[in-house]
Amino acid sequence: GVPVVQPGRWGEALARVDLVFERAGGRARLVETKGELLLSDSSVAADPEIAAIAKAAAERALAYLNEPIATAVAPFPAERARLEDTALLDLVNETQRAATGAELSMTSLLPFRYDGWTQGPVTVRNVYALYPYENQLVVVEVDGARLKAILEHAATFYGAAEWKDGRLVVTPKAGMTPYNFDVVQGASYRIDPTAPVGARVKGLRFRGREVRDEDRFTLAVNSYRAQGSGGYDALKGTKVLRTYNDEIRELLVERIRAAGTLVPQTDGNWVLAPEAAWAPAPASPAAAPR
Repeated sequence: GVPVVQPGRWGEALARVDLVFERAGGRARLVETKGELLLSDSSVAADPEIAAIAKAAAERALAYLNEPIATAVAPFPAERARLEDTALLDLVNETQRAATGAELSMTSLLPFRYDGWTQGPVTVRNVYALYPYENQLVVVEVDGARLKAILEHAATFYGAAEWKDGRLVVTPKAGMTPYNFDVVQGASYRIDPTAPVGARVKGLRFRGREVRDEDRFTLAVNSYRAQGSGGYDALKGTKVLRTYNDEIRELLVERIRAAGTLVPQTDGNWVLAPEAAWAPAPASPAAAPR
């Protein structure tokens, strides 16, 4: 019975609520509630007085976003970030590990579709496009069983996999939000998308040793994911060791600015590859997925 209004994100609409009261016996009683969303599209003219007030702040914000903070000596592509280890997500994970000292880190490609960074100047805007949310860092403790459950949930992103003309063709799971496919840095593992759900993570190792269920690790994760959001139930109830007030994207800006020059590097700690027995005779299990 409580009216709720939600105007949307990024100022795309203004919420208007009209309340009608009826006065009787010296008291006012609410008799009608009407809500509507007024879209902030191109048909709405800017208010010159408000525009003047906001001008200086808007110019400072744009100058900050467009500031070059480093130079990429080669591209940092992202179009295959859900098919193979990439330098772009390794950069995010290594930033999280450096900021927290955690043994492991997990992140995802947050934009649904993203080309990555081209060779040349990297601006604050590039970082914000890669990491558009105000997430903060949390370090939790996980055991080996939880770590595997985390990766198994990520592997559910692959709805189907089949061999076609010697190549492994994977299809995303219908209804699963792409940014809920997380990758973990600091451990090595293989995902077999042709295996049954819940048994796709193979060869999970930490510092060269097979991970056991009772092993314990520190894991850097964003504040959204730390709550178990996105279906990561294995993170619910984990012991929180440390929290950080800095936004992850600001930590990225600081690290990239300090580096000055960015060289794309990836350690290939995870691969998407089925068991050899699943490949047809003419195909190689090492064939690139698509």
